[in-house]
Amino acid sequence: EGKIITMSDALSRAMPKKLDADICNCLSHARRKFVELMDMNISVRESKHMLKWLSVIYHNDARAKEKNLTNQERLEYHQNLSAKSVKRILKWCSKIQREKKEEPNSGLGGAISYMLNHWKELVRFMSVAGAPIDNNICERAIKSSIRHRKNSLFYKTQHGALVVVTHALWKDTENGYFFFSSASMSIRLSLRLPSTPSIISFGTLQSLK
Repeated sequence: EGKIITMSDALSRAMPKKLDADICNCLSHARRKFVELMDMNISVRESKHMLKWLSVIYHNDARAKEKNLTNQERLEYHQNLSAKSVKRILKWCSKIQREKKEEPNSGLGGAISYMLNHWKELVRFMSVAGAPIDNNICERAIKSSIRHRKNSLFYKTQHGALVVVTHALWKDTENGYFFFSSASMSIRLSLRLPSTPSIISFGTLQSLK
């Protein structure tokens, strides 16, 4: 059997220090840094180059899923069709950093440093069968819970909290279920959510712990 494959962002606390696994980092996190530069109208030309090369990788991964390729077939597919873009990204980032064409603390310099510092983990899909290119599917799944956790800091009254919780429970996820989590309680709703919202008392919520 092969090693465990992990996927996370590049934060040092995301992974145990001693773990025998093929560690992958989310390529979307690296891509997002260049998208943010374009949104701020900073280093637009350079960011366009990067996003163009990354789009080839994402296109190839989408095609691999459409073709229902096995993990090994997907790996070979990327090695054949994504290698050129991967090499261009590495060569371009390395050149800018080596020739000091950009301040390390600038927006573009920081995005490039992030890419190079985590390069092996970001392109693990080029060497390990089954390695994902990003963590988007998991981030979408927990987005509602994370948003609720942040908003929980600002509830003024119990009624206000109930309104927000009811809205969150009504706005279900893609598979029709919602996992509700907060600092004070952890609730798993095992029943499919109703098509229309209904008032749920805090007593009922607490009984679902």
